[in-house]
Order: sequence, then C-alpha cells, then structure tokens
Amino acid sequence: MPFGLFFSRYLFGDLPEDIWYDLRDLPSPIDVENSAPALWSFIFKDTTWLDLALTYDRCLPVLVGRDLSSFRPLKPLNRLYITLLASDHSSDLRYKEKEFFDSLQDRFKYNKEKYELHFPSGITVNIYEVITGHDVAYVPLKRLFSRKNGLELQYHFYQGDGLKVLKPPNIIGIGGPAEKWGKIKHGCALNLHHHGMLKQYMVVRRGSKLNLLAEAMDKSTNTVSSYCVK
Repeated sequence: MPFGLFFSRYLFGDLPEDIWYDLRDLPSPIDVENSAPALWSFIFKDTTWLDLALTYDRCLPVLVGRDLSSFRPLKPLNRLYITLLASDHSSDLRYKEKEFFDSLQDRFKYNKEKYELHFPSGITVNIYEVITGHDVAYVPLKRLFSRKNGLELQYHFYQGDGLKVLKPPNIIGIGGPAEKWGKIKHGCALNLHHHGMLKQYMVVRRGSKLNLLAEAMDKSTNTVSSYCVK
C-alpha cells in the first residue's frame, strides 16, 4: 500500500468504509477550468431527460471513461470517449427515447450501429444501455479503461459530488476483484460509490460472443462479487 494511502487510512480510520472509499477515490486536484458538471452540459442542453431518469426504478445516470479529468470546457476540441449508464431496473426508460434525443446538445451525429453520439466538441458518448434498456452495456472496453497506473477509470454521477476514480477492488471480473486486464477483457462490474451508497453497473466487450455469468454474490450489498465465462 502506498504511504499516502496508508497515511490517509490512518487519519480517517474511524470513518465508515463506504465514506472512506468516497474520499479515497477523489482524483488529485486539477486546474479550475475543468469541471465535471460542465461535461454534462456539453452533452445535454437541458436536464429534462436526466431529471426524468431519476424517477425510474433505482436509476442513476453516470458518465464513465478513462480520462474524464482531461476535459477542458474552454478547449475547442476534447477527444473523449465516454459511456453513459443509467441502470434502470424497470427497463422502461428506453421508451423515453424522444425525450432523450430532444435533451441533447445540437449538431450531434448518431451512429445507430455502434450506439454512439458524436458531438462537434470531439466528445463521443456510448448510449447502448440507456437506448436498449439492457442491464448490460456493450462497449469497447479498451476505450473505457486506463492501464497507465494500473486498471482504472473515472466517473461522475449526474448531481454527483465530484469526479471519482474507480480502481480495484471495485472492478469485479473473472474470479473476483480484478487488477489485471485479462480478468476483465470480456466484461466486468463497476462498483461505483454515490453519496455513501454502492451502485453496481455491468459492462461487456462489444462484439463478445461469450457469456459473462455471475459466479458469486456479496449478500451484504446484493452485488456480484465474481464472474465466470461460459
């Protein structure tokens, strides 16, 4: 364990574990030009669909990507690949497709085959999960995760409290928490923390012909703790 992480755990050792993980996963400070809420506004021109989504069963819209912190509102071109997840347990949000597209910023191009929105700002958003209503998002995993400092990605919830970094043990792959690419190359679960609550989302490699099956559950959180491939 890095000394900084050990020291932080020492200082905040009496905090509940979910709150400690929320603090730990806050990324390093970046310049004030970068704003996670501004990233939402570069995708949506109004909050009609986002506010509607919050009324559906346990639905929490979140943006995930490998380098969200590189976003700069004042930069003319941001080359970012982002996945939008909602985790609507009712699967009824998909029927609000018109409201979704009407809420988007103008002049986007939509690739129906790949379920990708392309904006003039350079941002690409995968919307497979919210459009199909599936409980799994089929995405190009190599564009979702960074491997520069170990396996990780970044995420920001709509109405969230800041940009966060997701690292092991909150990436669940083959056999349990995954630290290596080989354990998640077919897919994985993302254990994201939001206001002290654990929310699990599942992503699978686009084009995969293998089935990723839940092998074990964490009964305390009712989330998948291990996968296997069939």
